[in-house]
Amino acid sequence: MMLSELLGNPVRDAEGQSAGRLHDIVVRIDGADPPRVVGLLLRRKRAQLFLPVAAVETLDARAVVVTASAPPLAPFERRPREVLLGRDVMDSQVISLAEPRVVRVNDVVLAGDGAAWEVSGVDIGARATAAFAAARVASPRRARAHDPVGAGRVALQRGTRRSGPAGPPPPGAAASG
Repeated sequence: MMLSELLGNPVRDAEGQSAGRLHDIVVRIDGADPPRVVGLLLRRKRAQLFLPVAAVETLDARAVVVTASAPPLAPFERRPREVLLGRDVMDSQVISLAEPRVVRVNDVVLAGDGAAWEVSGVDIGARATAAFAAARVASPRRARAHDPVGAGRVALQRGTRRSGPAGPPPPGAAASG
């Protein structure tokens, strides 16, 4: 499932009442390969609220449904080693470890079910961008080529988001996994 298909979708509780809209997805970078989703960032009015992924019953392109036993939503506070996929990764420059070069992330691919979701890849292809534009007009649901994590590995290069050409890679970024 593509991150762009999820962002902005309604989030509903077990009774069908609105809990807000999906604003972003939070992953923790802690050495796990691939990175695991730890929670969802919801927007309700102007508030940004955190929902642990364990409280998610359904996550799909139509809606997010929260379990009946979900804890109360708390204001979002970023913790160390957490990354917001929409804000920090999409449309950012990264270093492809498969072929050392700087590429732009067009979308993030997620895989999983229930409360166990992970980043399975990123879409970095220029052809995918053109296909995305065409598919968006034809159909909201689309299949897109992507680089799976592990095959076309990428590493975030801090400070390059929308800032032009990338500088040298961070130490150890070109190491294979």
